Amino acid sequence: MRTIAVPSTALRPSRMIHRTWKATLAVAAFALVAGAGCAPDRDDSIVGPPNLAPSTCRPNLQQCPGYPPPTDPAPYAAGLYTNTYSMESCLRESPDNDLDGVWDYCETALAQMFAPLMISANDCNRDGAYNRVGGEYYFAVTRLRIYDEDRIRIAWLPAYYKDCGGPGDPHSGDAEFIIHEIGYAVASAHWLTNCAFLSSHCYAAVMEFESDPDCTWYGIGSFAWYENKARGAPIIWVAERKHAHYVSQEACNSGAYTLDTCAANNQQTRFPVSYTWQNIGSGAHPFTDAAKPRWPRAAWDTLLVDTSKTEHFWTRPMEMTAYGPRPKRFNGWQRTIYGDYVKPYPTVLSDFGFNTQPVVVAPSEVWIVGQQTIKQYGNCTYQARTNFGSPPYTYHWVQNGATIGQNDPWLVTDNDRDNFWVQVTVTDGNGVAKSSEMFAVTVDNTAPDCIQ
Repeated sequence: MRTIAVPSTALRPSRMIHRTWKATLAVAAFALVAGAGCAPDRDDSIVGPPNLAPSTCRPNLQQCPGYPPPTDPAPYAAGLYTNTYSMESCLRESPDNDLDGVWDYCETALAQMFAPLMISANDCNRDGAYNRVGGEYYFAVTRLRIYDEDRIRIAWLPAYYKDCGGPGDPHSGDAEFIIHEIGYAVASAHWLTNCAFLSSHCYAAVMEFESDPDCTWYGIGSFAWYENKARGAPIIWVAERKHAHYVSQEACNSGAYTLDTCAANNQQTRFPVSYTWQNIGSGAHPFTDAAKPRWPRAAWDTLLVDTSKTEHFWTRPMEMTAYGPRPKRFNGWQRTIYGDYVKPYPTVLSDFGFNTQPVVVAPSEVWIVGQQTIKQYGNCTYQARTNFGSPPYTYHWVQNGATIGQNDPWLVTDNDRDNFWVQVTVTDGNGVAKSSEMFAVTVDNTAPDCIQ
């Protein structure tokens, strides 16, 4: 058996000439390769002096067992350490209330550990109460199987209230984002940043030019790191007034064809992970979809945030325009709508593999995780999970009653038939065997592509 390797492609958005809704239709290439992620990088070498993990779980969040972490057994290794969460436990333990295949406590812990350091300037969207660019700051977490490796992917969604313009007209709402891919090194028990995708005016033209080429995936060699802990939490530069994201001040100053700048950036704030409501869950089971502003605000707030307004993160309400129907724009909870159309966050999450179907957990001690509606002839990955016995485990897979694989927790189907079912029997290290319920799969060519 084999798993499907997703090719790594340096993304360059499609050419878009006019700053109109019609121009934003030319992003097919963006959607096709946005989910590719980065190639394997197993560098777990010694990189410098030890640093303490940069954050801990806070009282107003769900509690994270095992924090703060004890002494790091490999303090000079790349990445960040916690004694409680390994890749194996994060993909096996429960609760998983958003049905995305990642333990809820692990989602919170990794978000706090890897929250980027945002370096920004004092512009029209400055939130003085929190010393950051004004926004609601949500995130989502999911799992992926890429290059025969398990990965955790975090979508950082600052949901900025507005774009200040200059150059270009200002607009209400600013849906910039960061897609952060994290792996796990068993040898050092460290979690590591593998790569990150930074939005720099993605989905929109910049003046009369093609979208910013900085809107792409970046490898570990591109970043500086919070507290100098290599492959930990990355440092992100936020363009003054326009809020595009960059790997460095130099990249920002030359970004958007030299129209962006970070010359006055002197404010540093971690991406806040402070409340359970910031985790929006998954498309299968949203924790937050239609969201109103949630951060406590002072009466003198000058950011024009309207607490009666709603923005969506998973569903896509439509609106009629002069160009026909289109998904309702992201408007940053502003009192009025002005300026260019802003692509809504459901499009971003879908393009990067977050809007997946539910993980179905059978009411037994062995269950199967995977997509239940797939395209004909689609290659799709299924995983056996168990919460009984002790390792090592062996696996026996059947499809429509016929044996199709053994001794691997991962199954890849080369589907060339109609609807089918799969089942797995897991035997633990003591010889105790338990079987999952039959996992029914429907073949439908309107189904989304499988996320490997």
